[in-house]
Amino acid sequence: MTAVTSLTRFFVLGAALLAMAACTPVWRPDGVTASDVPPGANSFATDTKLEIIQTFEDVTAKADPTEIEAYRAIAMTAFTEKLQAEKLSLLPANADAPLKMRFEILIRRWDPLFGGGAYTKAIVTNQSGKELFTTNTAAPLDLILNGLDSKIALRDASSRLADGIINGLKPLRSPAS
Repeated sequence: MTAVTSLTRFFVLGAALLAMAACTPVWRPDGVTASDVPPGANSFATDTKLEIIQTFEDVTAKADPTEIEAYRAIAMTAFTEKLQAEKLSLLPANADAPLKMRFEILIRRWDPLFGGGAYTKAIVTNQSGKELFTTNTAAPLDLILNGLDSKIALRDASSRLADGIINGLKPLRSPAS
């Protein structure tokens, strides 16, 4: 592989990540209808998973607990602000709520060769466990956009993920919800 080929692949991958970071796709399984969402469904029992990756290794267990809680707080704050504006609320994972959500957060620490970023994903199901939709976002670390700060990237990715949740839920909610 030549240096030009390597650079071309790097720039194509970078452009793909930026394109993915600019939108919040929502995937819905076939057969999901508004009848799968109970009337008045405006709260989510939320289970949160956070991983920190250094190059190719999961370093979550080795990370400082205050760092993990700081990442979790940043993600949840940005996420809940947008959801609250739409009259949606998050509850603890064991709460009785009409909807369930698995909120996954992946922080890839900056590495000069492999880059870094914040990646978020939400899987929303109803009480019976039927998957309603999935949405995810990415915010790559960039010197200009976020100063290579994973906390800024995480805030942006979480905020866009909330947009995906809102957009995924809108067509499924009855007018009375």
